[in-house]
Amino acid sequence: MKRIVNWLIGIEREAGALYRTAAETFHEDEGLSAFALRLAEEEEGHYELLAQALRHLGRKDQVSPLTLDDAMKEKIEACLAESKRRLGQGTLTAADFCSVVVELEYSEWNHVFLYVMNALKETDKRYLSAAAKIQDHLKGIEEFFASRPEFGAQLGAIRRLPPVWQGRILIVEDDGLVSEFLRVALEEMGIVDIAWNGEEGLKKMDGMHYDAVICDLVMPKMDGVEFFKRAVAKEPESRARFLFLTGFVSDERFPFLREQNLAYILKPAPIGRIKQGVRDIMLKSVRRQIREG
Repeated sequence: MKRIVNWLIGIEREAGALYRTAAETFHEDEGLSAFALRLAEEEEGHYELLAQALRHLGRKDQVSPLTLDDAMKEKIEACLAESKRRLGQGTLTAADFCSVVVELEYSEWNHVFLYVMNALKETDKRYLSAAAKIQDHLKGIEEFFASRPEFGAQLGAIRRLPPVWQGRILIVEDDGLVSEFLRVALEEMGIVDIAWNGEEGLKKMDGMHYDAVICDLVMPKMDGVEFFKRAVAKEPESRARFLFLTGFVSDERFPFLREQNLAYILKPAPIGRIKQGVRDIMLKSVRRQIREG
């Protein structure tokens, strides 16, 4: 494990230095410069987390069932070295730099980082928020490209890639057609589980952390309100992860949503609005984990 951590430390150091140099190189573009500087600071945070991991391992190395792939290492190291050279020569354009960011940040590098953090989190809770940090880091990259039309090619490249880290979503809905539609629509955002009523939803939440819970209001056995109350009684933090979908505004349970200031969307609703609601909840969940971590 130490060999893997030491390699990651070197990569984080080089990436941070590359991004700081890019921030200086593109200083006339304030937005791009600030973006590069933020990336540098985040990589430096990852570096500190890895240095801490190395101290955590101490003299007793942890046996890893995985080893570093030489081809993967050479590809990432070559990308960093070539980018550094071109920045120094002044031949790396802004678009080229953004393409380098995509190539590096969405490579196996971050998969390896998460592997190390997941291996250590069982013995030290300080590593629990590492996945959230990576998710927020990558989300920031995507949001920057989305804000700049000239980097549409880089944004498209990101959106064609599989996610480095996936959240988990629970759909609690008794209508089979609706739940299946939601599953297909949301699975690009994470791993999706389905429960057919509140009782099943509670059982699933007992053994699994969900970054978002999409819940119908009116269901048999246990309705959405009772399910919510019991879930929050067990795990108060889950309150912020609920999004209710309902078409029954006249139902006696509906006022509960407004009284408790809970997120809800009225059916029928555009799938884009539902996805944005789930995305907002997941991003807040990620950032909350970072603060608590």
